[in-house]
Amino acid sequence: MGYVYQGNFSNVLARGLEESLAASGISGKLVSLNLPNMAADAPPKFLLRDPNGNATGFVLCSAWRAPELIGRGVTRAEQARYALGPDLGQVILHSLASGQIEAPPGTAPDGSKCGGGRLTYTALPFRTPVSSNRIVRYFQRRSLRPSLFKWLREATIKTAHDGPSDAKSAFSAALCEASKLELAPDAAANALRQLDSHQWKPKFVLAHNDLWIGNILRDASNARFPFVIIDWLGSAADGFAIFDLIRIAESSGLPQRELRSEIDAHCQILDCTHEQAGYYLLAALGHVALNLEEFPWVRFEKMAKSCWRTFTGACAR
Repeated sequence: MGYVYQGNFSNVLARGLEESLAASGISGKLVSLNLPNMAADAPPKFLLRDPNGNATGFVLCSAWRAPELIGRGVTRAEQARYALGPDLGQVILHSLASGQIEAPPGTAPDGSKCGGGRLTYTALPFRTPVSSNRIVRYFQRRSLRPSLFKWLREATIKTAHDGPSDAKSAFSAALCEASKLELAPDAAANALRQLDSHQWKPKFVLAHNDLWIGNILRDASNARFPFVIIDWLGSAADGFAIFDLIRIAESSGLPQRELRSEIDAHCQILDCTHEQAGYYLLAALGHVALNLEEFPWVRFEKMAKSCWRTFTGACAR
């Protein structure tokens, strides 16, 4: 559960952020988006509007429990853009402004007083989210799918690498954690055996680690990739493949037969079998499990089971 910003906390925070943005030459009024929080460290989110009421940007500010959260996200987005290069990296928005702000006081759900210290924030240019209207959303997701999966294939090709000297231990630790999920204990054990015997020599890739349709915004100004990808907070340059593919396939409504083709393409890029693609997915899930921070375990477990079902269902075709 996220913090409930009682009293005028949200308004005070918004006014402070407006002053900080004005110092960077960015004017406008911030309106709280009041989105449901899935974790206790979920950042407050605001829409930036100009004097005519037009949306010009989004502003995210860290919560009390994780004051450096947004600053870390800005750094990781920059690292991801560098890894992708200018063409593929254009799907990552450049921050209009970022910095720190003094935290106003507020009240947590348990009644304890919180506040003080400094919170990191960032302002991003406005892009249009995928519609919440079921029918419109269906057609928007469908129109975005070809370019989304093209980008993901090219990003995997661009960023696939052998990784640091301790690459084997990173995969081993992630797979050991994945074995505790009881998704596919035999597959996790086989993955560890193939890793030890060098039958499977996995590569690292740039991984977003939360690549679902909610983190895709439409951007018609870019003909090649008419979208941007936000929320790079959990991304990793030495990341695990296949997880991003399954997550965006599920949330974009990709038909199973088309997912099978995408899995085939990624297997070719990574020089692995379908079985070993499953090992990548298990390693990615194990890695996420080790880095949940405040994200609820029950929600993660449900997502992990869904990803494994989707993957095995597509491979069984």
